[in-house]
Amino acid sequence: MSRTRTRAAASAKQASPQEMVANLAVLASVFAWAGVVVTLFVH
Repeated sequence: MSRTRTRAAASAKQASPQEMVANLAVLASVFAWAGVVVTLFVH
C-alpha cells in the first residue's frame, strides 16, 4: 500500500491521466474475464 500511496503522491502533482488509463485497463480486463466466465458457463 505504501508504494501505491507514494505513486499517488508523486502523480498528484501532475494531471495523472495515467491513473485513469490504468483504471480503464483494469476494468476492461475484469469485463473480459467476466465475459470468458459467462461464455464458459453458458456453453
